[in-house]
Amino acid sequence: MKQGKAPAGIRMQAQSGRSSRWILITSSTLLGLVLVGSLAIGFFTEAASAAAQRDKAALDHALADARTNMHVPASLIAPILHDEQQAAGVENGTIGGYQAASASYVKLTQQTLAIEQMSPAQAKTLAQTDLAAFSSGVAALTKGNYIEAAGYAGRLSQAQSDFTAAASTKDYFKVDSIAQDQVAAIQQFQPTYDRLQAFTKLADDEATLLSGASAASGPAPLQCAVGMNEVYWQDDPLITLPGTQANTKTLPETQWAQSDLLAFRNATTAQQYASLNRLLITQSQQAQANEINLLPTAATNELKSFQDDITTAKKQSVDTTTFEQQYTADAQQAQTLAAKPTVDGYSTLIKTIRKQDQGLELPVLKAKTANDVAALKQLVAQGQAIKTIDPANGVGYPDAYEYADPNTGVGDATQRLVYAQTLDDYQQVDKEVLSMTANIQAMLTNLNDKTPSDQVHQTDMQLLSYYGITPYRVVVVSLREQVARMYDNGKLVKTLKVTTGAPDLPSIPGMHCVLDKQVDTIFKSPDPPTSPDYYAPTPIHYAMYYSYYGYELHDAWWRSWFGKYSNLPHYDPSAFNGGSHGCVNFDYQNGDSQWLYNWVSIGTPVILY
Repeated sequence: MKQGKAPAGIRMQAQSGRSSRWILITSSTLLGLVLVGSLAIGFFTEAASAAAQRDKAALDHALADARTNMHVPASLIAPILHDEQQAAGVENGTIGGYQAASASYVKLTQQTLAIEQMSPAQAKTLAQTDLAAFSSGVAALTKGNYIEAAGYAGRLSQAQSDFTAAASTKDYFKVDSIAQDQVAAIQQFQPTYDRLQAFTKLADDEATLLSGASAASGPAPLQCAVGMNEVYWQDDPLITLPGTQANTKTLPETQWAQSDLLAFRNATTAQQYASLNRLLITQSQQAQANEINLLPTAATNELKSFQDDITTAKKQSVDTTTFEQQYTADAQQAQTLAAKPTVDGYSTLIKTIRKQDQGLELPVLKAKTANDVAALKQLVAQGQAIKTIDPANGVGYPDAYEYADPNTGVGDATQRLVYAQTLDDYQQVDKEVLSMTANIQAMLTNLNDKTPSDQVHQTDMQLLSYYGITPYRVVVVSLREQVARMYDNGKLVKTLKVTTGAPDLPSIPGMHCVLDKQVDTIFKSPDPPTSPDYYAPTPIHYAMYYSYYGYELHDAWWRSWFGKYSNLPHYDPSAFNGGSHGCVNFDYQNGDSQWLYNWVSIGTPVILY
């Protein structure tokens, strides 16, 4: 082997190594160039993104200033906000995208600034147009008699006043913004009102269906017996009695409707109406879901009430054959619905049951009134069997003669019962009968009460409670004791001796009220001079009218005797030798009648028992 010459294989390896090194150097150089390019592109993209964000921030600042400081109307701002959203969509992560968005932001900022620089004349024209639309909207609400129209009218008046005082573009923009907002609100008013009305009806219908057969009664005036056939009872102008409470709970839907109405009344912007609209949709859906869950129980309750009323009717000897057949059919329908419940099905069933149940009211009340009259007659007979011995002549007089009278006692109720036809007729007669019953029961009990006449009597307190008038001033006349006890808030204030109607001219027992007050008047006899009951025209100092039958609480200056037995025959020529002609007489000489006149008011209850 010769020195200095390498073998062929060794030369090949050397050349290959040199090529690899050049390739590596070249590749590294190219990679470096790519990395430098990527870094450059990233740098410029980041710069473009930052520029777009700055331009957008500048636009947002300009818009905020336009809205807050310049009060630019929404109609002028809305297109720019729309274009801003479009520009934001162009930001796709490329330099070109950011640059395009940035250019749009700059352009929109210039448009915003141009709006702020609008001339006062141009801004005034815009405000005039929108004020006219505002005025038309208010006129429509006023024509529709909407309660809320007054609020809009007040805001319109203020806007018109501000328009008159406006001078700058900013001033007119402020007026225009208000006008546009109110026009938008008025446009939302009717749709929201309609939806509120629909939901309120839904809630009311649901409450009606689910309220049960017995409803609550509201406060009502005290009823006073005045004696007229066509208007036997009259409202007391002084006393209102509380009503009864319903046995059912208030449904959530009813509370929602009340809250929604308040929100509607207070709404002044389109956004508030839109929010209420969405709420009403949700509530309607919930109410319908609640209804189908609650109606089966309501139907069951109605069936039970119907069955109870049928039982009551039987006790009053009413023929219930038809009603029992109706009940059986209703119960079968309820079973059918239980297998496949529907709102319409249950609603129809409940309404049907209630209508059928109402058909029982008149026959039951007719029977009840007749039974109540019969019970009253038994009490009258019991009272008539008890006699008070007149010390003046030793004759016994029946203790219930006022109640037995054919014209003003039980006879009055019996006569009116004959002519009763409607449910209201029977209710009025039964009320009279029950009042007399309560009074004669108190009278019979009081016959055995040894409490002195000038002290509180338990029967007085029972009657005050029965009529619900304990908290008020009340005149209580005890016919057998011949005294009047005056109570104020349940406390005995004064006791005065009286003289009531004679056995042949009785005073009217019952619940009465002071109808009128007179001073220095003349009483004229309703009977002719040939009648034994006639009396000459008589001057009266103090009179308090309490019945259209012609009876009063008044002074009897001609009498010398008041109190126990003074209603029965006794020697007193100037006082007809006995009791009054039906009025309640008070002593004038010692000031009793004047005191009473000053103490009572028109409407003060007067109980005679």
